[in-house]
Amino acid sequence: MELTADDFEARVLRSNDVWFVEVYDPSEGMCKSFHPIWEDVAQKNEMIARFGRIDMSKHRRALRFLPQRVALTPVVFRLARGHTPEMFQPQWNAEDRGSTHLMRFVQDFFPQVPSHDNAVSLKSFWESPQQPRILLSGPIASATRGRSREFMQVQRVAHMWQEFFSISMADNKLVEGTLGKVVAQGKGKSKSGPSWTIALQSGGAKPETKTVSAQNLNGALQELIERAVNDQAPHITMRNYQQLCGSQGIRTFCLFMVDPASDSRVASALDELVASRNSFAQEVLELKSADEEATEEQFHIQPVRIMTSSSRLPWQPVAAGSAFRAVWAEADQAAAFVIELETRRIAAVRTQSLRELYQQIAYDDLKFKDLPEHVQLVRGLPDPEVSLQRELLHGLSTAPGALAAFALVAAAIAIAPELSLSTTAAIAAVIVAAIVGSWPMALRRLVGLFWCTTSPSSFECVVGS
Repeated sequence: MELTADDFEARVLRSNDVWFVEVYDPSEGMCKSFHPIWEDVAQKNEMIARFGRIDMSKHRRALRFLPQRVALTPVVFRLARGHTPEMFQPQWNAEDRGSTHLMRFVQDFFPQVPSHDNAVSLKSFWESPQQPRILLSGPIASATRGRSREFMQVQRVAHMWQEFFSISMADNKLVEGTLGKVVAQGKGKSKSGPSWTIALQSGGAKPETKTVSAQNLNGALQELIERAVNDQAPHITMRNYQQLCGSQGIRTFCLFMVDPASDSRVASALDELVASRNSFAQEVLELKSADEEATEEQFHIQPVRIMTSSSRLPWQPVAAGSAFRAVWAEADQAAAFVIELETRRIAAVRTQSLRELYQQIAYDDLKFKDLPEHVQLVRGLPDPEVSLQRELLHGLSTAPGALAAFALVAAAIAIAPELSLSTTAAIAAVIVAAIVGSWPMALRRLVGLFWCTTSPSSFECVVGS
């Protein structure tokens, strides 16, 4: 994928995927020699990471997003959320011009699944109340040592979904000795190798477990995560919207709940959605039993939440961008609406209850319409990571912001020379405090500085590091 200054931030820096980005100059001989190596490694690893290229002769502005200045090409950067960027510079010699070194770089610097090697850390992880936990128990020594692409796909899934789940792994014997046989039920070997057990713990309920072969571990983990997320209503952002609303092998509709009144209302809506899904599944079974040739296309609905005003606390949601208003207007500002991301269609949900939503979509009772070309959902999604500088510049570009800035500067020029230095400093401090207090994004960052010292492992702190 060719990357430019216009899409680098949205595609790479706001991605939960692992990216390997090559910077090249097409006029350089070494870049031409490196190209087939890059293509070979990218093709072999397309299921575990994203690969992009920057043509520095055409897109020099994109280089400002990179972690350091590019002096020689070609060069490859590994960029992954919450990890220090890594750099690979090809070293040519007569003996080795193959893809071995780049392949090793991809493997060595791919984010690992956290593992536990003692009972204390394993028990602390499993009993943590902060968010749902997923534990992978199996032969972790052989899995991590082999660097198989199958297990790297598991690492990719674990890395992508850390916003919603704490995912770790431990050896079967340690899990059984610490948490009991219920969690570590996988034993023996299948035809495709040693078995693994996936255990999901959410709240105080009994853990959900599933034992699979190593070959099927990635698919089973992805299926478990998608099912668990489908029963939640997470806050959608620029970073997670593709994971939540994008097609994952099945037709997907995203149900937006705008400014839900309370968590209890969200819980009620989720119960209604589950009832609709179960009822529709039963209808499909009855239809197939009555007519074997009858077919109904499978789909699922992912509920998400979006707020139109920002919280001043960093662990609470941030508001949607101004461009969201155009999207919401296409749904007549309904409290709930459905979007199909793949086809860019939108429909307002008029009913108070969601108990018939699956049926309304399946039987075309919900009236969809195409989003106009100029209306882009992604531009209006919340972005908790946007810089204060950009927010300030955006505010100053509006008429009220420019007028307020002019009045403030004019007042400072007129009054400051008449006051003592201490009085001027005190007034400036009061003005800054008032601006920070009334500016949610600024106060979020200020509170976050102190909050992240006590909760450094929180997803918001990891992303912002």
